[in-house]
Amino acid sequence: MKILICAHGLVGHQVIRHLLEKHGVTANNMLVFSYDTTDNIALFSYLKNKKVKYTTLSICEGSGLELALSFGADIVASTYGREIIPSVVLDNVTRGTFNMHPSLLPKYRGCFSIPWAILDNESNTGITFHEMTKNVDKGKILFQKTLPIYPSDTAYLLYHRVISEFMLEFDNFYEKFINNDLVSREMPAGGSFYRRGTPFGGIINPSWPRDKIDSFIRAMYFPPMRGAIARFGKEDIEVDTINQYTKLTEENG
Repeated sequence: MKILICAHGLVGHQVIRHLLEKHGVTANNMLVFSYDTTDNIALFSYLKNKKVKYTTLSICEGSGLELALSFGADIVASTYGREIIPSVVLDNVTRGTFNMHPSLLPKYRGCFSIPWAILDNESNTGITFHEMTKNVDKGKILFQKTLPIYPSDTAYLLYHRVISEFMLEFDNFYEKFINNDLVSREMPAGGSFYRRGTPFGGIINPSWPRDKIDSFIRAMYFPPMRGAIARFGKEDIEVDTINQYTKLTEENG
């Protein structure tokens, strides 16, 4: 069985490792599309060690698209992939497709689902495995699980808790997927969609209520990335907690 994976970061790395080491997928039956970023250094090292073919070409056009089509995948998976996989690739698989999305779809389709869920004061979020179609995040739901969002959660904490839950559920999901034991359901209509980009440009609006400022600071906290910015005159100051922001506003009048 041949599997094509669009992979990125921790999730991509872990899924590939599980497929190779737990599910009998062989290196010569795997093709990985990924991205030339520092997030993928460990992934690339692992792929080289396991002699898995991978590329940083775009799967959407040119030689990358040709490579994907010539591979003849039985399964196409997106594990935090950053490109929309062309319909011509999805339509040619023999066993199916799945994407891993860090929210309870159809809520928070698109990008930055975890920061937006915190910013919107949601009490829970979750994980979704779903089929891929030409319409982003709208294929049939294959599996979902709800996770709580705690009042002290930051984007960093919640992101890694979601990843952990994905991997705890992955082996059981994949076995059911390849054995056609999953009960799928249509993606509900509606929901919400967010494009790639930092909410509100990463800048705190001082007119927001205190609870929204607190949510925004926690939603922006993802070290080593830049956190929420408090702007005082011509000075921008990065803040990590609501208490730090309160102190700064008192000092800056």
